[in-house]
Amino acid sequence: MDASGFCVHLGDKCTKKWFGNCVQTVEVKCCFSSKLARLIHEQGRPQLGMSFGTAEAPNCQGFDAEAFQSLDFSKIDLSSYYDELRYKNQTDIEDGFNHKISNKVGQ
Repeated sequence: MDASGFCVHLGDKCTKKWFGNCVQTVEVKCCFSSKLARLIHEQGRPQLGMSFGTAEAPNCQGFDAEAFQSLDFSKIDLSSYYDELRYKNQTDIEDGFNHKISNKVGQ
């Protein structure tokens, strides 16, 4: 999920100590069902006075209906999401066009 851009990195957390020194850590992240959800959480939480917490005490909970309705979407920048949609759609169109040409030429 992390490679997909669905996650927010909160930090590293020590999971195993030996003689008082950390010998094993894990990355702590809040992951969402889509990039859009991640963007809305990243930019919406500050509007509501919420945070993701820390690696030691993460807060990955979603918005309840009241909190979601309180968001000012005019203050949320979704340009990176739109850019990705435009690129994906353009690629899909080009792939479909190339496939049709290949099928016609191959006949």
